[in-house]
Amino acid sequence: MKDSGSLATSVLALSSSQSFIRALKAPADPPQPDGPSKIELARLAWELETLCVPSKAEVISEWILGKLLKEKGAERDANPILDVRYWSLLSEIIAVPKSRPLPSSFNGSATLRNKNIWLPPLLNRIPIVPILTTLVRNLPTEDVDFIQSVYQTLQVLLPLALPKANADAVVECFWEALAWLGRVNTAHIDEASTGIAVLVSDAFRKSFAQNSNKKKIYSSFVQSHLRSWSTALKVLSSASPALYQSFYWTGSEILFTLDILRLHLSSQKSQPKPEDQLFVQLSALKDPSILPSLLTSFTASLRKYKTNIFPAGDSSKSKLKLEAMEFFGRCGELLNGVGEQREAWEERLRLVEVVEKEGVFDETDVVSREKVEVYVPMTMAALGRQGDVVSAIKILVILARLDFSLISPFLSQLLSLLLVSPRSAQEPARELLLSLLAFHSKTRTLSTFISYLLSSLTFTLPAREAYPIVAAGPLCDHAFLTELNKAISTFLTPGQTLDTTKEISRILGEAWKECLEERVLLSPANSMPKKKKRRISEGGAAATTPPVDEKHAVRFALLCRLVLPILSSLPTRSLTSSGMSELQSEIRGLREDVILPAVRSVFLGPGGASTSTSTSTVTWGRQIADAAVLRLMYGLQHVRNGIWQAREADADTSIDLDDADADLVERMMQLLKAGDTLPELAVEICRTILQHCARTPFPLLTTPSVAIDHLLNYVESSLIADDGTSWQGRSSTLDSSRAGRVSASIALWDVIMDRWIQVLDEVATPAQRTRIAELLVRSHAESPLSQEDGLSAQVVFARSLQSGSFWELTNMRASLLAVLDKSTALFHAQSIPALLKQLRSSKDRHDATDSQLVASVAAFQLLLTFPIEYLGRQARAEFVKRALAADVILCSKSKGKKSAELTVAAGNVEWRTILRVFVERAVRDGGSVDILASDSEYIAYLGSSWFSPAQPSHAYTSVTLRLLEHAYLAAVRSSAKDEQGIVLQIIQRYMADKPFSSTASPVQRTIEQQSVLRLINVFLTHIRSLSDVSASVVNSLRALEGDIWAVVEPSLTTFTLGATTTTYDLVYFGHLIEASQVSLALSRWLGSTDDTQAQLGPALTSRIITFLRSGTSPLTGSEECINTCLALLTLLLEELKRSQSTHRSTQLEVILASYVVFASAFPDSAALGLTIGRGCKTLSVEDYEEISSLIQQAISSDCHTPEEDSALVRLADLALRNAPEGTSKISQELTSSCLRAFANADGISSNVKLANVVMDFILGQCTERAQSLRSLDLGSLWAILAQCLLGSTAHTSQSSPSLFFSTVSIITALVRLRRDLVIDTLPHLSAILIRLMSALRAVRPQLGAKQRRTVTDTLPYWINPDYPLGSDEAKAFARLLTSLTTKTVSRNVTSATDGPTQAQSLSQPFSKHAPYVFAAYVHAMTDPLCVLSPVVRRELEPGLFALCGMMGEYGRDSIMAAMLDAAGKIVMKVFWKEYEKQKYVGRG
Repeated sequence: MKDSGSLATSVLALSSSQSFIRALKAPADPPQPDGPSKIELARLAWELETLCVPSKAEVISEWILGKLLKEKGAERDANPILDVRYWSLLSEIIAVPKSRPLPSSFNGSATLRNKNIWLPPLLNRIPIVPILTTLVRNLPTEDVDFIQSVYQTLQVLLPLALPKANADAVVECFWEALAWLGRVNTAHIDEASTGIAVLVSDAFRKSFAQNSNKKKIYSSFVQSHLRSWSTALKVLSSASPALYQSFYWTGSEILFTLDILRLHLSSQKSQPKPEDQLFVQLSALKDPSILPSLLTSFTASLRKYKTNIFPAGDSSKSKLKLEAMEFFGRCGELLNGVGEQREAWEERLRLVEVVEKEGVFDETDVVSREKVEVYVPMTMAALGRQGDVVSAIKILVILARLDFSLISPFLSQLLSLLLVSPRSAQEPARELLLSLLAFHSKTRTLSTFISYLLSSLTFTLPAREAYPIVAAGPLCDHAFLTELNKAISTFLTPGQTLDTTKEISRILGEAWKECLEERVLLSPANSMPKKKKRRISEGGAAATTPPVDEKHAVRFALLCRLVLPILSSLPTRSLTSSGMSELQSEIRGLREDVILPAVRSVFLGPGGASTSTSTSTVTWGRQIADAAVLRLMYGLQHVRNGIWQAREADADTSIDLDDADADLVERMMQLLKAGDTLPELAVEICRTILQHCARTPFPLLTTPSVAIDHLLNYVESSLIADDGTSWQGRSSTLDSSRAGRVSASIALWDVIMDRWIQVLDEVATPAQRTRIAELLVRSHAESPLSQEDGLSAQVVFARSLQSGSFWELTNMRASLLAVLDKSTALFHAQSIPALLKQLRSSKDRHDATDSQLVASVAAFQLLLTFPIEYLGRQARAEFVKRALAADVILCSKSKGKKSAELTVAAGNVEWRTILRVFVERAVRDGGSVDILASDSEYIAYLGSSWFSPAQPSHAYTSVTLRLLEHAYLAAVRSSAKDEQGIVLQIIQRYMADKPFSSTASPVQRTIEQQSVLRLINVFLTHIRSLSDVSASVVNSLRALEGDIWAVVEPSLTTFTLGATTTTYDLVYFGHLIEASQVSLALSRWLGSTDDTQAQLGPALTSRIITFLRSGTSPLTGSEECINTCLALLTLLLEELKRSQSTHRSTQLEVILASYVVFASAFPDSAALGLTIGRGCKTLSVEDYEEISSLIQQAISSDCHTPEEDSALVRLADLALRNAPEGTSKISQELTSSCLRAFANADGISSNVKLANVVMDFILGQCTERAQSLRSLDLGSLWAILAQCLLGSTAHTSQSSPSLFFSTVSIITALVRLRRDLVIDTLPHLSAILIRLMSALRAVRPQLGAKQRRTVTDTLPYWINPDYPLGSDEAKAFARLLTSLTTKTVSRNVTSATDGPTQAQSLSQPFSKHAPYVFAAYVHAMTDPLCVLSPVVRRELEPGLFALCGMMGEYGRDSIMAAMLDAAGKIVMKVFWKEYEKQKYVGRG
């Protein structure tokens, strides 16, 4: 009864307009008891078209807005502002349709005003801002429908209501928005709620700009709402970046508006400044993350209002910097109160970055220096206590760039602190060191820097703990030492060279003396406890002397690391003769006092006594120092300047060991043989021994083979580690642990393979070379590690295999082949027929173990790395036979066993793939195909699914089919005419197996079906006539073709009639489609004239196109789907060759449509283009004319998607590239038609991908087929280029320089090849060149929206103003301008009676148009809104010089008189002077 009563009431209320108005104005809601509510009546009235109410939209809208305003203070449950019904109805009434969205600005909309002209007066009567304030205060973000309706409504109402809105109401609304953002859940912030908040923020910003009481708003914001703003920004920084930007800029405008800045600058020192109040509130927040942003905004505001707050003159810039640095100092003080947390240091770094980015630091200003200098001791303290080292070092990097004098007093302390910086700080520390090095290089004070560097090697950590840290630290970093080496060789002055050498000699000599004294203290004699009275402590324990730390040995070792790049790069060429003499004297002293005594003391005691062959009594520090001095000697001996190798009587500076040191090398080998030698020292000993092995005769080695044995013993001891150990390339990690010993073996192995393998190839004995080859095979057999994981034996060997010099080592190559021969001897003398016989009988009689099989297959894998030229014919044939035998044995091991019973080797498909890849490579490149073609049983084994893995990989299938192709080709060539040859046996076997039957397994479809198709393709490709084949083979092929068609045709017919298509159908029937095409081709090759075979192509095309456009399959873009489309396209082309002339037109349409759809679905598939290109070459003239006509009709149509348009353009290009003979006129007409269609199309000016395809098409015509162009085509071509360069209001997210390069290449080709056509359209060429010049402009930074839009609207749509074109594009354009002056011969179609064409250029004809192009450059230079970067200008110079040469002084004067203003004339004069300087005048 209630529903019927409500309906009756509704009918009564909506019976007339008066009753409806009366119902809305009724005092009660609903107007009638038990009747519908007023909002329900309003909804019914709006939807009821038969109800005629004057200004219905205005009446309902006025009632809704009035109700919302009147009841905004109601309870939450009864508040209409929170009722979605009101907002949804209001949105439907006033919202703009989706097809015509509102602009984001607040300028309103002309369309909206014309539609709802009643709305502005209504909003003047009913303010909407109070409603919005209540809404924001109680906004339910979880109600998505409500938020969306509100957002759509406010998009229309707020821009219209804002001009008449009360300023205080807008401010209150913004405060509520800040409070709402501070408490909202980030998960509920969606696009609509973000839009509402942005509307409020933008409305406040516009109102604030016109508000006269900005100081009051500032005070209220700082005192009451700064915390809400800061909290909101912290929430929005990750949840909604767009909303963060909007609210941040609104808040920054409040803080740094012009009135506040004036008040700040006009305040006396005794008076409080506005920023004092701000920083008081910021200190209470304890949130330093906003400070860098505030500094950026403060600096930007100072620049924005510079002319209003600073007096005119040169001092305004300095005052601006001073104020910014004052603000920076206040921010720093605020951070000091926060503490030393990581967040505080990160914000300090951001503050310093802002100072550098904004360029506000003035090194001549005392205040600026004071504000920045305080950061230097702070960062030093942070480095000392290992705080936030990364941020501290980054701050120092920036300070060094700002002013090096800030950190120069702390340089020695800084370098000492950098010694022990953590690994996380390596990158910033390296950058800091490189900055220091760059400064001292520029100021030519490298000697001072080197002195600081060598004096900084002091540390407080224990020696054993400090050594690996410092050696892996930034001061010993390879990148820094390399740059130091380059800087010394380039910037060290002759006077500093001698001083630096003296300083190094002094410091290294003192360190060596301290090291010797330390050795005496740590010697076994001094380490024994002495019997003497000792004081007894109160607890009764004897007081002991603490052990001596080996810090002097570590310091000496680190000094050797730093000294090596310095001494090896001393610039000796610039020294005078006297200076060279002094330098040689210093080097002799260094050699005799430090280096040679240190080297000899490695195995001799301080008194010259020989040390024990065991290192158990030698301290760790001594071994570290010994390794360092050996490394120093080795490095200096390889310096190329020759000063360390001179042996003249008066200038003996060589550091080589003398003949008297022969015993020393012998002791090295003894120490290497000892098992307790430090691995770092062992590696250096090995390098020294290898260096002496390279000398012939051997002055210090009586038996080099013994030394090599010791080296190989050390490498073999721990080279191949089962735990995947790798070496990171740092010698300091070569300690006495197991990992350190393995790393030492890897390091030595790398030294041998990279530096000394050529020496060992000559010096080593055959047995030793065999040991090296076995190590290579072992390292290759292990699982490989990537280069990022560090250096391993596998990585070392893989790097050696890529070196051509390794394969030139005859002895080593022979040893490696011998080892591989031994590794594969398991399969020697194995009979392939016998193995196949055992395999078919399912008897595994081979007793090979898994480990033997794995080792043998690994040997074949290593053989894959051999260049085929280094494998002799006999060795290659033998290895092929062994690989074939191994493949059969692996198959027999896995056949008939369950998957759980398979061994690792037998069940791994990868091993069989490796074997077959080796055989295929040997057959393809080495010509060992006779081995395959001699046995039909093995060919049948390759193509049998029974002997294939249950789940063959794609690589296994591909290599097997390639191998079968080689075998088929060899068999066909050798026995095609034989009546009982191998070919006949293969065909008969396939006929018996019936691989195309419906019961075939997936493996049969993959292997056997493809095998049959490959065999048929061999006949089709390589046998030209049936006379080359025996009759029995022809009959067998004919029977095979009949069997294939009998199976394929019914299956494909069923597929075309099916209801649905699945991915399984697509893959399965793809093989059948390929089989049907091959069957038809074989039938045609056999000379069959049977035309009764069904045309399956059109029906299959329709089915597969429907499937592709459904997009429901995960395989839609897969390789299987592409192969199916290729097979179908090939089938259509084959059916075209057999079809009657009456149906050919329809079939051509199907081929064209199928290619367009397939190419749209797979735009990156090159195989589709190759297939259609081969098909076009075989077309007759009539068919080619038909398909050309179809392409023209399709391209002229505008009912295609951009992808289909791109496919059509590619199809036209393929048709022109592969045109058959006698179709030049047809091709010419097709080209002209396409160019006309492109000129009239709109997609080129809005779609980058389509434009690129069109440009590639045009470029191909202009370069490869330029002679086919006609004068009428050039008009269309210029129109296309102009359309591509047309200005646009919308731009892509990334610039596309490819379109610029394509345009330049097209014009260049026309100028060089078809000058005869271009000369008639020079005004068009000039216009295009002007647009190209305009496209090189960049928008000047920090422009307003309107100014920026003035420039961006003139740029093409494919140029993003944020990513302008650069130097590469300018260079290409300059080459184009230069080509105008190059003499070329036109490539046009001339008659036979014409004589030879004379080479000419466009220089003279284009001289009248060159001034306009040059004027475009001048306008770009003088435009205050644009900028041409110096790099772009420099690259443009050659082309502009060519323009100056063409137009001459007359053209220059015409520009100066008619086209340029005062600024342009200045630019013109300056550039003309540069042109005059470089112009050749015929002298000299």
